[in-house]
This record gives sequence, C-alpha cells and structure tokens, in this order.
Amino acid sequence: MRPNSTFFGVQLVLAMITAAPACASMDKLLRVGPTATPPIIDGTLLDRCWQTATMASGFVTNYGEWPRAQTTGYLTYDDTAIYIAFRCNTTAASVVTSKTTANDDEGIFGDSSVEVFLDTNHDRTAYYQFVVNSIGTHYEGYIKPDDGIREAQWNPQWEVRAKTFADHWTAEMRIPFVSLASADPKGGEVWGINLNRNYYEEGLSEHSSWAMIRGGFNRPRNFGELHFGSPPDFSYSILDMSSEGLRLKLRNSKKTSLVVQTEWASADLLAAPMSRAVVTRLAANEEKEIHIRYDTRQRRVVDVPLTHKGPKMGFTVSNSESGEIYDYRTAWVYWGSFLFPPLPAVTMDRYYYPEAVQQAQVTLTAELENGDRFDVEIRREPDGEVLAVKQIQVGDHRETYVAAFDIGELDSGRYLMVADLRDKAGERLHTVRRVFFKRKITPAKLPSPRPEISIRPDGILLLDKQPFCPFLASKPTSPLCQDAFNVRFGSQGVVSRPLERLSLGFPGLTRPDGPLVMVLPEEEEFREHLRSVIAGHADNPLVLSWWMAYEAEFPMYRAGPKKVRLKNADALRRISDFVKSINPHHLTAVQIDQGHWARYKDSADIIEVACPGSSYMRQLIPELISDVKEVRSELGPAKPFLLWLGASLPYPRTAEEIRGATYLALMHGAGGIVFHMGHGGISLELTRHWSVYTGLSRELEVLFPILAAQKMTDELKIAVEPAGALDFCVRTFENKTYLAAVNTSDSLVTARISIVKASRVLTDIVVLFENRKIIPAENGFTDAFTSFEPHVYELR
Repeated sequence: MRPNSTFFGVQLVLAMITAAPACASMDKLLRVGPTATPPIIDGTLLDRCWQTATMASGFVTNYGEWPRAQTTGYLTYDDTAIYIAFRCNTTAASVVTSKTTANDDEGIFGDSSVEVFLDTNHDRTAYYQFVVNSIGTHYEGYIKPDDGIREAQWNPQWEVRAKTFADHWTAEMRIPFVSLASADPKGGEVWGINLNRNYYEEGLSEHSSWAMIRGGFNRPRNFGELHFGSPPDFSYSILDMSSEGLRLKLRNSKKTSLVVQTEWASADLLAAPMSRAVVTRLAANEEKEIHIRYDTRQRRVVDVPLTHKGPKMGFTVSNSESGEIYDYRTAWVYWGSFLFPPLPAVTMDRYYYPEAVQQAQVTLTAELENGDRFDVEIRREPDGEVLAVKQIQVGDHRETYVAAFDIGELDSGRYLMVADLRDKAGERLHTVRRVFFKRKITPAKLPSPRPEISIRPDGILLLDKQPFCPFLASKPTSPLCQDAFNVRFGSQGVVSRPLERLSLGFPGLTRPDGPLVMVLPEEEEFREHLRSVIAGHADNPLVLSWWMAYEAEFPMYRAGPKKVRLKNADALRRISDFVKSINPHHLTAVQIDQGHWARYKDSADIIEVACPGSSYMRQLIPELISDVKEVRSELGPAKPFLLWLGASLPYPRTAEEIRGATYLALMHGAGGIVFHMGHGGISLELTRHWSVYTGLSRELEVLFPILAAQKMTDELKIAVEPAGALDFCVRTFENKTYLAAVNTSDSLVTARISIVKASRVLTDIVVLFENRKIIPAENGFTDAFTSFEPHVYELR
C-alpha cells in the first residue's frame, strides 16, 4: 500500500525499524532450540519443555486486523520430531464452535481450529498441512509443488490432542520427521512455516496467522522462516488485548539478564495519538507478565473514516539497551470493535443524483454519550461557501436521525456534505465528509449492430477499433443501476444493446471424494457439447467472449472408467483452441481466483482474476494496486484481464470504494471490471451503493480512452505533497494532457500537486465530471480528496 499523509506517525516507526539491524519481524522469523525432555501429548501444556520453548504470538487476521482473541504457538524439537502447541484465547469455553468429529473431513475448516504449515524444503511451493479442532478431530494434507493441489489422502503418523479450559483451549502435537520425509534438522537448517487459527464463536468468525498473511493461509511464498539450532534470546505471548490494555508474557531465554521495551502505539486519525511503552528487566531465564494500560473511550476523531477503519496499531518489542528489534507487528483496528468505541455514521441516499431528483436525504447515527447536536452543511469545497445547513439535536434516546436537503436548484457537479458532531459547549467532537454528485445521466453509448472486437498489442480490448472497457456485474437487482453495464452477466442493469459473455456450460464444482473438483465429460462428448452451444449462438453478432469456467484453479479431472487428473492450464488452452477453431471471430475467457496467473496466460484470450489480497478483502483498496501490478506482470503486457471486485463480499462496499477501486484498477493495467454481487447479495435499501454504477459507467466512457492512451514521457513530471498521499498517472489523449489522481486512504487528504518539469506553464485546469475549474499558482495547485476519491484533471 502506498503511504499517505494520515499515517505518518506509524511510518516513522517503520522507518526506524527498517534501518535497525537484525529485525526479525521483517523476515517473520522463529528460532527454535532442541529439548531433552519431549512432552507427553495430552493437551495440557504442563510439560517442562513448553516453559522454555519458543513462543510465537501477535497473530493478525487475513484482513490485516488485530483479532478479537489472540493465539500463541509454542515450538521445540528433538532428534525424532517437531513439537508444536497452541494456546487459543476465548471469550468462554461454552461458545467455542467445533462440530466435525470425523478425521480428514473438510468440515473442520468451519470449526474452531488451528493449522500448521511446514515447507520442509523451503522452496516456497510444496508444503505439509496439519489441522486440529478444539475437540481433537484432525486433518492433514500434502500440497504438491507442480499444481498446488492438496493431497488429502496423505495420512502420516502424528500425535495430537486438544483440551478446553474456562477461557482458552489448547492443542498439542508431535510430528515425526519421518512423516515429513525429512531427517532431523541440523543446526542452521531453515524451513518455511506458518501457524494459523480459525476462530468461530457466538456466530462470529476470524482467521488469523502468525505470518500475517492477507487473503488466505495457503500462500507459501508468504510463510515465515523456522530456524533450527538455538532458541531466541527473547520471545513473548499476547495473553489479552482489550480497550483497557494489553497483557503480555515475556520470556528471557538467555543466561544473562535482559531489558526489554514493549510499545503499543497509534498515530493516525486521532487528535491525540496514543502511545504506551513499558520497560521490563528480566533476569536470566526469567518469565514475567506485564500490562500495558490505556483508555480508548475518550478519543476525538477529526476526520471520521469512511469504513470506520480505526488507527493502525503497532506493537514493538525491542532491547532497550542495544536497540535490537525483536518483533514489530502492525494491524488495523476498527471503531466500534473490541478495542475502540463506535463513531457517528453518516450516509446519503445516493452518490449520483440525476437532475430529476429534487431532494437529498442524509441519515446520521450517534451512539456517543457526550454528543449534543449535528451541524450538517452542503458545500462545493471542504472550507468553501455553505450552500445549505441544518442543525439536528441529538437526544430522546434515539440513535438515528434524518435530514433532507432540497437540491433541485443546485447546478450539476460535485458537492460535499459535511456533518460535525458537537458537544453541549459547541466543541467539535467528530467530522464526517461525504461526496455526492448532481449530474445529467445520458443514455449509454452502444456498440454498432455488428461490432468488430479485437485486442490491441498492449492488451487493450477494442470495440470497432476504439478502446473498450467491459463493465459488468453478476447479480444486480436494483433499478437504480439501470443502463449501467455494457456486457451482460446478470439479468438487470444492462444497457439496451449489451455485448454478450456467453457460458460454454462447463460442469460445476463437486465433491466426489472430499475436496472440490471439476469433472469434465469425456473429451469427444464434451466437444460435441461445445459444438452445440456455439451453434446455438451462431447468428448472435454481439458475442464478446465465450466464458469457460469460474474458479478454474480447482482440480480438473476427465470423466471415464479411470478418472484422469488434468493440468488445468493446459486443458483450458486446448478447449479454448478448439472453440476458436470452430468460432474464430470471438474471444474466450476464464476466471481464476487464487494467483498463479502466469500459468493461465495462454489458457484463454481474456483472463478474469480475483486477487486474494484485495478483491474480497474487508479493506479493498490498500493492496489493490500491488495486486493489479502483480497480475499485469505475470500475464505480460499483451494479455487483456478483467478484475473482479467484491461489491457484496465480504460485505456491501461503499460507493466511494467502488469508484476509487475501479479507477485504480484501470490506471494500473486492468482492462475491465466485473462486480461480484453474489453470496449475501446487496440490500435494495443501500441506495447510495446502487446509485454509483450508472454514473460511474458514464465516467468510464470518457475516462477509459484516456487511460488507454499514450503514457507521458519525461517532458512532464508531477510532484505531490505530502509525498505518497495520492496514486496518480498522466496520459496524453487527442493532444490534451490529463492527470488522474486517487486518494488511497480512508480519510481526507489535501494535496499540493506541482508540475516540476514541463515544456509549458499551466494556465488553466478543468476537473472532469465535476463542473469546476482550478486556477494554478506557481505551476501547481491544491485540491482536497475525500476518502478514496479520484479527480481527473485536464492540464491546459
């Protein structure tokens, strides 16, 4: 993620850590020493070896957040086996959910369970997986290096027990080296490792890992390292994390004393940044509990984040005498979570208001005891003229309030709704800013009756020789998104003459022997099926692509007397070639969910991808740019790819996230957007969300040809202050110069944009889609960006 101005405090800490020597956290490294007294595997963790074993703590969820219940792993070994134990904190033993009782049943992944991943060759491809739930049911698998497929039939000899206590449950295991096809490790040997926990309690679920992997556990490239030989000088366990403080266990494994500093700090979004540090002296081989105390209840948030994402809290453990960093971990905290109190929520009923809509409705929620009133204003700029204002008294034991504004007389353009929550003395407690547009929604541009579809050498799709951005959604249901999608996927919301993305009727995923697989019919039978499907659409001139498969990375087999395992990428390429042999004028497409993009680049004309670090993550934006760049790098410059964005996953996105993510994806190499609206779906009551698609699609009709145009050369250089506050690109299109810039943070950014190298002086700046101009000063200008907001400037 690009750094931004609101996170400067945490970044200063990171900068110091990066410069520090021997920073274990940078490599996610565990040192483990041998034991002379191996444990009895009974789940109690009372054996002496666990009192001196390496502790692995500070688990972070796959959404990049601190989990509500912390976990600690313990590791040691002897000349026959590696021993691993877990202590899993819970809210109460009675609410721990584990229902799977049969070993090797994949239902275990829906239980309260822990997982161990061991990459014994440290090749970051093949690895072993061991799973146990809170009632002792276990599962194991071997993931092969060639195709990443789990062999669940692999059943090694290992011992494992679990035990439940009042406020935690434990797991204890012995994994013999012979079961891992490995001799006992020598001093200095390195394995890849990750320790993971699946938390299911009281209807809540979280998935966290010691290696802090975003998007999923099965990513060996991101495993940490396990170094055999000597134990670390120091290790720790986070025993409890709450709004009142942090409780830790510190362990000195040295034969001399040690002075340790533990710090828990935040520096963004808070009017008064929070930092607490405790210095502890540990005698030789001493273990001690400490408590870092703080109070998060009385915090003022100057700029309320759009998604109520709270500060990024960093946990640092260091040697206060030498300065050596033992560990540094950072993760998000949400307002209204177990760590921080709730903030006021403010939303509007639409993002784009058509000219015919005369009124805008603002809904406000306040759960704060000291809030007295909301001052709600409409402006063109954050500190500009107030165009309308309302005061709403907070009280009467209500939590939700509504304000309606007449907007019929407003000109077309971009506006800001600014809501200040104030106390009885009139002091501002919190400020919420939301953008909205009033605009004329014109009918969508339509393809010709018999369009020509082709691919430009740089991977841009062309429709009648003009850049074309496929814009489609799986299950749109609201009339507010009518006339939005230029390719048919769902049944609603499409333009009056959409292109077609036609399914070839691949079989769905099934579980014949346990894991999900796709079983293709025998080859000639399947080819006959494909001929029939294609013949049924022989007269359709609007076919964009033949869509082969969804989640095509799942194992594929060929049906028959002997079910044959196929290599997915090769099988798809052969099917694509066959389809093209009988229908050469149309493209083929396939969808991939879990990386390994390079394997599939020749499997179809268009690759549709969902990125595990962003597409369906709770925080859509932070990793999106790096994910899109990775896909583009692996597929190469000539391959078109469409990015899947979770519009409903893991929950309905805000309109701001949808618009900002679309801009960023297209700026960095995606050739189109597919919105996933399935699973839980999107409520029709979320009218602001639904209103974004039609307005956004009209912007893309103008924007995409600009983004697909020639990139600027060295004749023009852009500088942004604060550095890293925005993500941006510059393009030349039809002899005009454009700058597209996006705020990648969840909060307001006011940026100074300067032209530091140019062949001419700026005289005028037009902001596309917003009905406003900016007068430059000193060959630059200043502009405000709300959460995830893009601006597109024509530089004159």
